[in-house]
Amino acid sequence: MSFSWHHRFGHAHANIINKILKHCNLPHNINHNFCDSRMLGKMHQLPFFNSTTIFNALLQLVYLDIWGPAPIPASNGYFYYITFLYAYSRYV
Repeated sequence: MSFSWHHRFGHAHANIINKILKHCNLPHNINHNFCDSRMLGKMHQLPFFNSTTIFNALLQLVYLDIWGPAPIPASNGYFYYITFLYAYSRYV
C-alpha cells in the first residue's frame, strides 16, 4: 500500500506522504524511502571522452544549437536564435 501512495504523490518522500495521510486521517506509517524511479532520477551521466577525430576541411562537421523562447523579443521580433559552430575552424 505504501508503494501505491508513493507513486500517487509523485514519488514523494515518506515523511511528506505521512504528513498528507495524517492530515486526511488515514493510516500513516509509511517508511518507503526509495524506489527505482527516484534512484534513476538521481543518477548522473559519466563524462564523455575527448574525441580523437581530426577534421581537415570545412563543413565536415557543423554543430548547431537553437535557443529560445526568449522572454523579450529581439529588435526584429524573433524569440529564438540559432548558432552554428564549424568543427574544423571553430568559427561561430
